[in-house]
Amino acid sequence: PAKSIADLVAAKPIARVTKSTPQTLTTTATIVKFDTETFDVGNCFNTTVNQYIPPAGYYRMTVTGSFISSESTPLSTVATFQIYKNGSPYHTMETKTLSASTVVAFSMSDIVQVDGDDALDLRAKMSVETSSVTLYQCVVTFEKISD
Repeated sequence: PAKSIADLVAAKPIARVTKSTPQTLTTTATIVKFDTETFDVGNCFNTTVNQYIPPAGYYRMTVTGSFISSESTPLSTVATFQIYKNGSPYHTMETKTLSASTVVAFSMSDIVQVDGDDALDLRAKMSVETSSVTLYQCVVTFEKISD
């Protein structure tokens, strides 16, 4: 189909959200609650439900962050971070805690195809309910890379 000049020069959707308020994790995958929207070209990030619902295309979703555990036994708790698409896991990354009060950094990235009404979000959980794992900081960028 023919595109207008406005369509051809329009900025691609891109967003960056950050979390600076600690969030305690449980054994249930829970949506990460972001507290700052740095920018949102295309207005696709819904701050109420913490989901990105962009126009159709291929998007790179990049996640970086850190968490800390009060686990007294090293390497016994696994923190799981997942990119979700429409309420289902799309990409999963797991990392073990190192020792009590040690900050652990994590990073993950993937490319997701969306149809224009698909919702993307980040969820996190821990493997053992008896330990305490807190997501400290997190940054997610959503970047359209292709139609």
